[in-house]
Amino acid sequence: MAITGQIDGPPTRVGSSMGDIFSESFATTGILAALRVRDKNGLGQEVDISMMDAVLSVLENAVVRYTVTGEIPQRIGSGHPSIAPFDVFETKDGWVVIAIGNDMLWEKFCKAVDKTDLLNDLRFTTNPRRSENYKELKPIITEWSKEKTVEETLNILINADVPVGEVNTIDKIVDDPNIKLREMIVEVDHPLVGKVKITDTPIKLSLTPGKVEKASPLLGQHT
Repeated sequence: MAITGQIDGPPTRVGSSMGDIFSESFATTGILAALRVRDKNGLGQEVDISMMDAVLSVLENAVVRYTVTGEIPQRIGSGHPSIAPFDVFETKDGWVVIAIGNDMLWEKFCKAVDKTDLLNDLRFTTNPRRSENYKELKPIITEWSKEKTVEETLNILINADVPVGEVNTIDKIVDDPNIKLREMIVEVDHPLVGKVKITDTPIKLSLTPGKVEKASPLLGQHT
C-alpha cells in the first residue's frame, strides 16, 4: 500500500485481493513442481507458501530500487518509476493509459498529437529527462487529451502505433468482444441466487480443456 496511490494521497489498497490470489497461484505452481519431482524420484515433499512471501515476490522493481540505491519507493499515482510518459490521462468522457516506452515512440506520439515542438525541448528529449521533468510534462499531455473523447484519443494514437488503451469499467470488460472470444464469462446455477455469471479459468489447454461448470458449494455442503 505504501507504493500505491496518488503522490499527495494516503496509502491505497489495491483493487483486488492480491495476497489471496498470488499465494494461491504460487501454491499451484509449487504443487505442480513437487509432483514433477515425485514423478522422478518417488518422494513427496511439503509445499510451504506464505501470503507475505507471495506479495513480496511481486513487488517487482521496488525491492531492487531500494536494495541497490537505498531509495525508498514512494507513491507515484499511475505513473511509472522509470518511464515517461507511462500514465493514465483524462479525456472528455473517460480515461486512457498512454505508454511511451522509448524515444522512438515519443517521436511518434509528438507527431500524432501535433506537438513536434516538444521534440526539441531539452526537458523531454530522452526518457531519463522526461522522467526527471514529468511534473512539467504531464500537464501538457493532459491539456491535449482533455480536448478529445476516449474514442478520438484511441484512434489517433493507435493509428500512430503508440501504445494506448481505455481504462475500462467492469461492465465494459464483461461485454468486451475479446473476453467473449476467450469465453471468460460463464453462467452457472447457484442453489440460492439462481443463475449467475462468473469468470471462467484463464488456463486454456488444447488436449484437456477445462472450464467452470458449477457454482461454489454452500457453507458446509461438502463437510
